[in-house]
Parts: sequence; C-alpha cells; structure tokens
Amino acid sequence: MTKYLTTALALGLSAWISGKPDAPAELKLTLNGHTNSVLSLAFSRDGKHLATGSQDNAAKVWEVASGDEEASFDVKYSVTGVAFSPDARLLFTGSWGGQVWEIDSGIRQRHFESHTGFVTCIGTAKDGKRLITGSLDGSAKVFDLESGQEIWSLEHGGQVNCLAVSRDGKRLATGGDTRIKTWDLSSGKETESFEAELVNGLVFGTDSDTLFSAHGDKIVRQWDLKTGKVTGALKGHTDKVLSLAISPDGKTLLSGGADHTVRFWKLPAGEEAGVLNAHDGTVNAVSLSPDGKLIATAGSDKLVKLWRLMH
Repeated sequence: MTKYLTTALALGLSAWISGKPDAPAELKLTLNGHTNSVLSLAFSRDGKHLATGSQDNAAKVWEVASGDEEASFDVKYSVTGVAFSPDARLLFTGSWGGQVWEIDSGIRQRHFESHTGFVTCIGTAKDGKRLITGSLDGSAKVFDLESGQEIWSLEHGGQVNCLAVSRDGKRLATGGDTRIKTWDLSSGKETESFEAELVNGLVFGTDSDTLFSAHGDKIVRQWDLKTGKVTGALKGHTDKVLSLAISPDGKTLLSGGADHTVRFWKLPAGEEAGVLNAHDGTVNAVSLSPDGKLIATAGSDKLVKLWRLMH
C-alpha cells in the first residue's frame, strides 16, 4: 500500500480558546489518492479508519494512524456520502442509490435502488442496523440492513441535501432547498418542519432538541426544536457554508465552506474561536474523530487532510 504522508504546521488557528495565545493545529496527514473533488468523509466509530467519497466515482478507506490506503471501491458514480458499520467491516456509500461494501473483500453486498433520483447523503441509525439515504427525489428512506427491505420513505417535500441523526438515535433531521424537517426514528413520523434558506449541512447538539444547520447564505443557524425558533446565527464565512461537525463534548462546532476555510465556534455562545485555511478550494466536508483529537477535511482540490488539534 502506498503511504501519502505530509507533515506541516497549519498557518492559522487563531484564538482557539478565548483569551489564550494562538494554539495552532498540526497538519498530520495529506491523503492524495483521489483524482477529483472529494465530496464526503466519515470516521469509523473506533477512530482508526477514515472513509472518503469523491466525484472521481471512487470511495476509499484509509488507516488514520499511517495514512495508508486500505481499500478502494469503484462506485461508478460520484460518491456523495460515506459511512461505516459499527464494527468497520462494512462501508456504506451514497451515489445512484445506496451501496453496502465488504471492506476486506471489496464485494458489493447490497445495492438499494428505490430512490428515483440521485442520493445526496447517507447515514446510519445508532444501532447500526438501519441505513438512511436522502435524495434529489425529495425523500429520505430508511432500510433494514439485514433484510434489505425499505422500512420507511419519508417525504421531505423538495430535494434532500443533507441529513443528521441525533446522538440518542431517536431523531432524524433532513435539510433541503427550502426547509428542515425532523422525524421520529422509532415510528417514521414527521415531528417538525421549518422554512429555511438553502440547507447544505446538519448536525445535532448533545441533546436531540438542538440542531445546527449550514446555509447557502453564509450563515450557520442554531435551532431549538422544542420551540421551532432560531436561537443563534453564526456569521463569519464569506461564501456558502457546506458542512458541519461537532466535538464529542458538544462545546465546539466546526463549519466548512466554499471560502476554503474551516471555522471554529465556541458553544453555547456561538463565538468564532478560530479559522483554519484548510484547502485550495471549497471545503466540502469536515468531520471530528470520536475522541475529538483529529479533524478531517475534504476539498475540491482533490485532497483529504487530517489535522491534530493542539489544545
């Protein structure tokens, strides 16, 4: 296996903790295996592996410690979403439908094709037994991974651009061009619906009543789902915001944007706590490792980068 390894110091991660000197992030690895814009990424639950999906029609699995490419899959279409099974033996990809791959053998185990439009995002239920896909056809679907059967088709009403599952596994959120909806994952019933600007990314806070959304108008919004009101507007990006991630302790939110930056926000106040000039192109996806020590970023410059937080 080829190792793609670059080590350097990031140039700017200012004021990571308010009132303290600059605390830079160290660029641990640059993963240079994709040949087109990287659209999606996800850490495995144990933090040892990173999955990436690209416009080059490939999904890859990397060893986080070394940067070695462990596996590559020819998905045939742009890979807009990736996720691992809890034991990291299976990789889920979203493109034309949802696919299930055995990582060791490279065999495609299942292909879910019930959407009538391209799949834009993918996720799993907390128990790892259900696959969730969102699509340009205006729906999100929940599948049983063991049987391969569709459990629910959730009508979002307009294309679905992103989805998120709450930490307790009880709630699903879907975002699209004009609205955000939430769903009860035990019943498949819609619970809330809000008008919203173009939504490109979603992530829940530490509780299932707090939701953050990334928008095309350069703003990150915080929602109180109990009241349906926006309780915060995080402004700092100079172009559309494309992706979100939140730290395990819920105290830091990360946002990646078309302005080539990742921005750090201290919660609950929503104060900007640092800016990382991450890529020579849009930051399409950002993720935090389960232990909160590493950041992964994916860019339109064809690169994936792993950053070590120095705090």
